[in-house]
This record gives sequence, structure tokens and C-alpha cells, in this order.
Amino acid sequence: MVQMRQGFEKSCAEGVPEGCFGLANMMHAGAGGPMDESQARLFYAKACDASEPRACFNLATMYESGAGGSVDLAKTRELLGRTCDLGVLQGCAVVATMQRNGEGGPADFPAALKNYGAVCDSGDSNGCMMVGIMTFTGQGTKADPQAGWSKMTDACKAGNQMACDTVKQLEALMRKKGG
Repeated sequence: MVQMRQGFEKSCAEGVPEGCFGLANMMHAGAGGPMDESQARLFYAKACDASEPRACFNLATMYESGAGGSVDLAKTRELLGRTCDLGVLQGCAVVATMQRNGEGGPADFPAALKNYGAVCDSGDSNGCMMVGIMTFTGQGTKADPQAGWSKMTDACKAGNQMACDTVKQLEALMRKKGG
């Protein structure tokens, strides 16, 4: 492990983003040497600046938890947005939730809907459920209950229990209202 960490350190010094990412992982875990979360943040940042998406995601989680420094939800949101832009769907899902809930900045329903849409387009039923809920209620778009209902039922058919529960609750509410 010590030699592996030294190898990552050397490749990072040579400007290889994957080397900085590997070194940050080892520092964060205390593998092959002492754990140093503040240094891990620095090396994740270096790799993230070179568009290494996993480094951006890991750095975001450190800012979210306060590992290696202070908690900074605005920075978390920024970094998760970057991971999403770099194609990491988990980053899209988490930043969409932050955007929808106004965490780390003001609520941004159109951006949340766009990011949930990217997750849905990848085949993730949670993303589709959220697109359905937001479309149904008019968050980030004009309310379209029929289109929202369709997305939620598709997510339910894909096995998403939360979507099924939401559909059942809406059906019960509509029966109660007589619609």
C-alpha cells in the first residue's frame, strides 16, 4: 500500500488526474500512510479541476459532511453540478434534490427538473418518479397532471415502490375529491 500511495503521489506530481484521485482516496482512507482529510480535499480538487468526475463527486461529499474542513453546501451543490455535467448520474440525482429543496442555494425547480430528467433518461425509475411529481405539480414547468401521472406510473411499472405508493395516494385523493 505504501508503494501504491507513492506511485499515485508521483503520477499526481506529473499532472495525471487519476494519480491525484488515487492519492486523495488513499489519504482519505488512511491507506498506505496517515489519514489526512484536508490533504485529500486538496488532491480531489486538483483532480476535479482536471475534469476527473469521481474526484468532483468525492470532494462534494467531503464538503457536505465537513470531512477535512468545514461544511459548505453551496460548494457541495456546485461540485455535484459539475459531476452531473461530466456525466455522473448519481451527481445529477443528488444535485437535483439540492436544487429542488433549496439546499446550498435558492430552490431552482427548472434545473432540478432538467437534472432529474437526465437521471430518468438513463432508465433510473427514481429520476422518472421525480420528473413525474414535479410535472404533476408544476415545479419547474407548467403543471401537466396527465404527463406527470404517466411518468409516475411508468416508474411504478419499473418496480419503484415509492412511485407506486405515490400513485395510490393520488388515486385515493382523486376518489375522495370525486374526480
